[in-house]
Amino acid sequence: MNKIKNHFSTKKNYYIVAGAITALFLIIYACCGAFPFGTKTIAHYDMYHQIITFMNLIFDGLEGEVGSLVFSNKLAGGANIVGFLCYLIFSPFYIVLLMFGRDYVIYGINLVFILQIIAIAISFMWFVRKYFNLSSVWQICISIAYSLSAYVLFNYTWFSWLFLVMLMPVLIHNFLQLVKYGKMTGFTITVVLMIFNCYGVGMCGQILLYILFSIFVFLMVDKDKRKIVMSKLLLCYVIALGVSLFMLGPNALQLSESSRVSSIAEGFLENDMFRNIPYGIAYLLIDVVLLSLNIVFVLMFNKKSKFSSFLLASLVLCTIPIILDGITLVLTLGSYYGYNMRMSYVLTFIMFLSAIVVIKNITKENFVAKDVKPEKYTKKFLIILLSVGYVFYFVCGIVFFIPLSTILANATVVPLSVLLILAMVVAIIITIILTVINTKNGRVTKKFLYSILLIVFGVQCVMNPVLFTNQGFKSTTRIVYLDELSVDKNNARLKDFNGELGDNEHLLTGFSSFSCFASQVHKNAVAIGKAFGYKNGTNVIDSFGGTVLSDAFFGYEYFVAEYEQNRPYLTLVDKKIIDKDNTTYIYKNSLYLPNAVVVSKDKELDITEDIFSSTQSLYEYLGGTGEIISKVSLYDLIKDNSVELVNYKLDGALLKLDESMNTSVNGGQIKLTINPSDYNKVVYTVFYKELFESGKDILVGLGQSDYLKEFRENMFSDVGYVSKGNFLVYDINFIEDLEADKIFVAQLDYDKVENLILNLQNQTVDFALTSNGFELKVNGSQDQKVIVTNTNINGTQVSRNGRNYELTDLELIEVELVDGENHISSTFKFPYVRTIILAGMVGVIILVAGIVTNKYLLKKKKILNPLYYGAVACSILFTAVVYLMPSLICVVRVCLFKF
Repeated sequence: MNKIKNHFSTKKNYYIVAGAITALFLIIYACCGAFPFGTKTIAHYDMYHQIITFMNLIFDGLEGEVGSLVFSNKLAGGANIVGFLCYLIFSPFYIVLLMFGRDYVIYGINLVFILQIIAIAISFMWFVRKYFNLSSVWQICISIAYSLSAYVLFNYTWFSWLFLVMLMPVLIHNFLQLVKYGKMTGFTITVVLMIFNCYGVGMCGQILLYILFSIFVFLMVDKDKRKIVMSKLLLCYVIALGVSLFMLGPNALQLSESSRVSSIAEGFLENDMFRNIPYGIAYLLIDVVLLSLNIVFVLMFNKKSKFSSFLLASLVLCTIPIILDGITLVLTLGSYYGYNMRMSYVLTFIMFLSAIVVIKNITKENFVAKDVKPEKYTKKFLIILLSVGYVFYFVCGIVFFIPLSTILANATVVPLSVLLILAMVVAIIITIILTVINTKNGRVTKKFLYSILLIVFGVQCVMNPVLFTNQGFKSTTRIVYLDELSVDKNNARLKDFNGELGDNEHLLTGFSSFSCFASQVHKNAVAIGKAFGYKNGTNVIDSFGGTVLSDAFFGYEYFVAEYEQNRPYLTLVDKKIIDKDNTTYIYKNSLYLPNAVVVSKDKELDITEDIFSSTQSLYEYLGGTGEIISKVSLYDLIKDNSVELVNYKLDGALLKLDESMNTSVNGGQIKLTINPSDYNKVVYTVFYKELFESGKDILVGLGQSDYLKEFRENMFSDVGYVSKGNFLVYDINFIEDLEADKIFVAQLDYDKVENLILNLQNQTVDFALTSNGFELKVNGSQDQKVIVTNTNINGTQVSRNGRNYELTDLELIEVELVDGENHISSTFKFPYVRTIILAGMVGVIILVAGIVTNKYLLKKKKILNPLYYGAVACSILFTAVVYLMPSLICVVRVCLFKF
């Protein structure tokens, strides 16, 4: 009994933190109807579209053959999923999530998320208790604030990134053990865990940390010990890298085969490095109390304290990449804004350390001059200013029901928000200045600041989760409906007709699709999507877009739509009313080919970035003759008076808004009328890449519907089917000025496509997908070949009648036939097994060499100098890579007016 009492007596703060966080989130869940109080899930953005969906790939592997753990037919036309799963399998919280099973994982994430927040808070409290003499109230308050900081608010959708926040106190503790006692094991293991947990953000964050650790050593460690500490620091990182090689090696090779690599360089060299400064400022303002304490720390900087000097240098070095987003694009393998936030777990920890220094100074008994009494009116003024300023800040967050980052990002179009933001910033600045002045003059008592800051910390700990949940809980109604749909899903691909599904959401439904959203998507799959007019990016492929022809070719048997379709090739299977504003329709497509089709051996498929040429080439490749697609620029249609202009006027090749006219919410509008005279048509609108380089906003919709959709570069927007004797009206809506000669209206000859597909459906091809490839049987001749609409990726091995068959460089799988029966099968074998073995052997050698070198350091001093200078050289190199090189490029771009 005494042991139990002693345990709770010494650990009660941990239980209080865990209980407070659990109660807070359960109240939020109950208010929002989320599990366990409803069916909604906290999974949102990447947590929903990647984590939850990829968890289903793990279940596939556990429930099927081993091949499923390295390959999946369910996305990207067959994908190597090892790189995807490396984001998941090294975090213990994903293992806990697996315990909920396939059917309940989407709900279980609500509870596992609470566990992760508790773990973050407890980890930080353990560090604070170990290194800072703070009262229990401050321990509890600041630990909860750390677990609910801006980093969690911005990055809660990835468990792997949040796990880094939890590991930071452990890493810093082990670093201090290394400095003080020379212990390397704990520090090395923690670095390995951070790299394994997220090899992009975790590993790249170590580059920044290495710079900070070097500064710490030079400021805080005596000269006689500096060489040995720096040498051991370098050894730790070398050993950690060696141990991690077997995971980093194959992932680096797999990443090199994706389309993302080129986008990294393009984003770094071409993106506006200053565009997202408000976004970075918004990140800092989310934790306004923490920011205020850090500003107080800087203003009251103690020049005599080496630790304060280290904190100040660290704050500056960590804040620069947050404000100048472009600096970290290459470092974090990024291609758009917000990647800097993924590295800010380092800044978050440093900010909390400097805040603790301020709190310790405030709570010192001798901090305030005792012979000076607080001035009555100054004290009241500060109380009012602090209370009103901070509460006003949080009330604004509730009123707008959007995170502060969104308010700042839209400041130019929300004038009231500008005034509110300015008022809050001014209030914070005045508060900080008066606090510093009055505190230095001994006019503010410890008790006053102690009470105010605790209250504000408490309010913020409640408000940050409220801001974070304003991003919305996800309803599971539609996914449950699609998952339980009574249709054959074994070989069926699902098309997202309206673009409302997430790119990986089909994984939750049991269907397969070319859709895929992940850090590593093979470049062949991306090229296919681009060639045939599907919405895609460098690491995204979407089934939304394309044509009737390409949909048939890629085997999209079922369509999911958000509004009712009236097309001859679609038959309604079922529908589900999700809520009063949303209905999901499921259609069966009569024009589809079951993943494989036999064509003439002399036919060649020309896949290019010109989607018109690629579509025509696909038609001819499948045996069609004649032209099926025509296009005309919007500019030519305007010149020929074939469109109706609404709220716009023509000026050269530009459509410019007429400010003298009233405009709709979506700006100007153009109405097009299509009246076919020769054949049935499916009409598409195409936007070219140049329009999107300057962030143009374009919307297209059927004239008979309220449905509008944003589109991507060089993609087909299917705006309707129209038969002979009828006409189709649809709208193009513009937010900004656009070049009319870069927008095309395309028409596809539906009759020809239908006849071709129906003829091809008469072929007898026995096709079935397997856990790691496919099998097919077909009778053919030597003048024919079979095309399988699976992506041709590294590791795919094909056999024909029991013998290996060498694939061509075509993005799809193409196999020549022989006379008679052809039995063709493919299997995926992970292509980097040798790399893993070699990397593992090198890692073992590095590990042994590191241990031996460490032992040798204690006996032979002559090896110390090379290691020390090597460690210093690494610090200089990393500083150049992170700061000097990007800054130089930035200056050059500014001078060349290319920003």
